[in-house]
Amino acid sequence: MIRLVSFDMDGTFLNSQNDYDRERFQVLLPKLLEKGIRVVANSGNQYQQIQSFFKGFEEDVVIVSEVGAQIYEKGQRIYSRHFDRDIVEEMVELFAKKDLLSRCSVSGLESLYFEEGADAAFKTLIKKTQPCLDRNSDLAGFTR
Repeated sequence: MIRLVSFDMDGTFLNSQNDYDRERFQVLLPKLLEKGIRVVANSGNQYQQIQSFFKGFEEDVVIVSEVGAQIYEKGQRIYSRHFDRDIVEEMVELFAKKDLLSRCSVSGLESLYFEEGADAAFKTLIKKTQPCLDRNSDLAGFTR
């Protein structure tokens, strides 16, 4: 007996236009729910990004975001996991020493943080998939 259907968003559930067959989903979702099958959308992206694809289905689709660090059910966060602050500070310090902060971001519950002087290609990439962004003049200083 199938109890759960889970799918990755990017490159799997979403097509090359970063969308999906919404009419088909609207027909299939109630059938799955009727049979007691839970539906889970997984992604490394922020909750806000994934949730934007399921407007009207917030009560029915469980969302696993940030590579499993955040789990939402019925629009409510039911699980949250994060690195301790000292580990984040050490990682950012290491990236700074290796001159990688221009291509680095720190993800939080409400936003994704990156350096204002970040590489243009990096900014373009994250703006496509991360709706909640905050620029910081100094990412290394931000974590302290």
